[in-house]
Amino acid sequence: MKRIFSTLLLIANFICFSQNGAPANPYYNGFDWTLSGMELKNALSTKITTTHT
Repeated sequence: MKRIFSTLLLIANFICFSQNGAPANPYYNGFDWTLSGMELKNALSTKITTTHT
């Protein structure tokens, strides 16, 4: 029982801390995370093109 509880606690910690904060901050500052589908793809490709050239 202790082993199962410890494993679940460890997994919960990984999940909580892996989602902490904005992804790759500050690279994506000003990025609209509400986009989806082709709008998201186009916005990300524009971001990559403008920052890596």
